Amino acid sequence: MRNIVVFGLLQIAILVFGKSLGIEMLIALTSGLNALWIFVWYASAKPYMTYSFRYLIQDVFSYAVLAGISCLAAHYATASIANLYLRFASTIAVAVCAYIIVNRVFKPSILLELFSYFITVIRKNRWPRFSP
Repeated sequence: MRNIVVFGLLQIAILVFGKSLGIEMLIALTSGLNALWIFVWYASAKPYMTYSFRYLIQDVFSYAVLAGISCLAAHYATASIANLYLRFASTIAVAVCAYIIVNRVFKPSILLELFSYFITVIRKNRWPRFSP
């Protein structure tokens, strides 16, 4: 819980002290904080799991590359749209589609496990019940 509180306070501090830097800098700073906070989460959860730092970096890096490819595809596919709102909506749509396609092409194991789980749940015609 301390991690969440500190993380939230750092995000608020970035927003309060960085508001004069512009929206792009605020996005860059909060994205950087998110990237660095992965290591804080790993350090605090390490005693409770058997997940190596090498696997963490591989997982995070592989999905970051896939997301980057999707964002680049969306940017170049929608760069010529003049209407700001239409470009915004189409960029989101293209990015989502590109991310799904890129994931289907490279077939990361986590995505395959997720698809397998949902197919199993759908075939049983019932959603899992979570008990509190």
